[in-house]
Amino acid sequence: MRPRFFLLLLLVLAGVGSARAQDPTPAWQTDTAAATLLGERAALLPTADQGLVRFGDCTAVLVSATGLATTPRSCIRNAGREAFLAAVSEQERLLDQPGVVGGDTLSVRLVYLPEQAVAEFGGAGYPSYRIDFALIRLYDGEGARESPVHFDLGTVDPVHSDSVVALTADRKATGGPVSGYPFNGTLAQPRTLVFGLLDRHWGMGDSDLPDGWVAALSRMNPTAVVSFNARLSAERGAAVLSPNLELLGMVVAESDRGSVVFANDALLGALGAAPGAARLLNELKTDF
Repeated sequence: MRPRFFLLLLLVLAGVGSARAQDPTPAWQTDTAAATLLGERAALLPTADQGLVRFGDCTAVLVSATGLATTPRSCIRNAGREAFLAAVSEQERLLDQPGVVGGDTLSVRLVYLPEQAVAEFGGAGYPSYRIDFALIRLYDGEGARESPVHFDLGTVDPVHSDSVVALTADRKATGGPVSGYPFNGTLAQPRTLVFGLLDRHWGMGDSDLPDGWVAALSRMNPTAVVSFNARLSAERGAAVLSPNLELLGMVVAESDRGSVVFANDALLGALGAAPGAARLLNELKTDF
């Protein structure tokens, strides 16, 4: 299977990058680690803000050509405790939070979010087993906003990325390694897996998971990554990429030693477990 790269690469090669070179928007602030990891690919960053959404005090990451974006559940105001799924586009629910992309302010509708208990499972910090995400969609006056510049939720395995770069909607790029650290007399592993999530539920007696989720997670690949710890600082919702510009996940919280990143594996697995989410999976996985 071919690697799934950030679509801005195609647009830059088609000439969009040169058109953006005269844009007066502020330059990207790139720390030393990010600049080293990206190398020549750092030249693509001036286009990256078209795939990132300012959503309140969070970043949201565009993941389809029709305005679909992902952001942490905690970034949705007044989300309540229950799950929400728009099985058809007409059910997408207008939010009182606008999104800003490339200077354009757009309306935002809620498409999906899991129960609060799932998004907070296991508590704050790291190691993290939370299924912490929401899907939103941007709308302009003509319907769902077209977003030719977006990130692909592919099947890139974060196990093979030892270092990552985080991008935010305010044009900041930070880099750092993926690593564990000493924790409560033991070692917090660099990544948490579905197996560990279920072990926490069954073995440690953490019974906050709704019954339907236990069954759904039991059908997932037990070695699928739920989250990983990145030694960098970035706001919630920041896109976390491999040095090859492949989307691996998004920042959902701070850890004791960096940022907690919710992995694409868990996001796609959660959608696969949600009844009625077939249209969203089809939208996100059009190349599979």
